[in-house]
Amino acid sequence: MWRTVIAATGLAFLITTINVSAEPVRAAYPSANVQFLPAFVALEKGFYKREGLDAELISVRNAVTAVQALLGNQIHFIFSVGPQMPSIWEGSDIILLEQQVGRPTFSMIVTPDIQKATDLKGKKIGVSFGGSTFAGTKALLELYKMNPEKDVQYVPTGKRWL
Repeated sequence: MWRTVIAATGLAFLITTINVSAEPVRAAYPSANVQFLPAFVALEKGFYKREGLDAELISVRNAVTAVQALLGNQIHFIFSVGPQMPSIWEGSDIILLEQQVGRPTFSMIVTPDIQKATDLKGKKIGVSFGGSTFAGTKALLELYKMNPEKDVQYVPTGKRWL
């Protein structure tokens, strides 16, 4: 019986002296967008805490700023795919883990005279440079056999341009 009491007391002592704390993790997201909703649901439901993470989700001005923060070790990961690719191509130590959604989650809003993608030829398109919308716009134009560098004119959008 004394062995049980001593063992239980020792176990209780160990449990109370072990400092159990969650690992802090900082993540940036470049815009309020439905594609980042799972991250916020996980935070609200305590999924990160359950896995031993103290997650902080940080809004940044744009995806390029998020990449700069990642390269400067101010955050641990970013919720975006696309803007970090130039840094990777230049040799930065960034790893892509996964994509939360299988399709782009943005739309192109056009005037009534634009009925198909090729109608964009010769038009001005508003984009946020360096972000996934810019990369997606270029890919869309290429898909429809247009030259994204010559067939349209890009106009910068977003808070920093207004």
